[in-house]
Amino acid sequence: GEVISWDASGNPVAIGAGTSGHFLKSQGAGSQPVFAAASSGLNLLLTTTVSGTSTGVITFGSSYITATYNTYLIVGTLKGISDATMHLRFQTSGSDVTTADYYGWDKFQLYNSATEDASDGQIDIGPQDYGNQSAEGGSINCWLYHPMDAAITTAVTGASSTHGTSGTHLGGVFSGIAYTAEANNGISFYPSTGNFAANSELSIYGLSK
Repeated sequence: GEVISWDASGNPVAIGAGTSGHFLKSQGAGSQPVFAAASSGLNLLLTTTVSGTSTGVITFGSSYITATYNTYLIVGTLKGISDATMHLRFQTSGSDVTTADYYGWDKFQLYNSATEDASDGQIDIGPQDYGNQSAEGGSINCWLYHPMDAAITTAVTGASSTHGTSGTHLGGVFSGIAYTAEANNGISFYPSTGNFAANSELSIYGLSK
């Protein structure tokens, strides 16, 4: 289990076997390598998971959207009543921003068309028709960028994949921004009508700096 290295004089030196799972780490020219634990590096760290069953909104508030991270990933499954479209809004001071011209967004839905709204009160994040019956519903991934940086506008990008009441697959991509540069310490997801159905769940991860 030992590794042979050489010292500064060119003499062989045995490096003792490391702990299982450790890697051989260089310490620079003239120094012997050592076995060490891997650094945590850039990891996605689970912050929390929220169920949306029988509620009209799933919110990740200021307890989860903090200056600890610049980027977040939100993933999960959403089920709503027939013909429901999913939206999101950012928060300031613990409340959703609903101002009519606060957001701009674009989305492209496969087998349909590209749509956009340059001035809206929410961001549209997926195709219509999130059903709530067996095998219906949709999954999303949503990247949230620099929400707590008041010097740059908060932005999202993502994708969705749904099985609607029509029995067909609908896939799409979306993006959106807040036109006002301010700290947004929360994000809310909600259907255009009704509540989330059973098995709706979103998880949020912070991307370590």
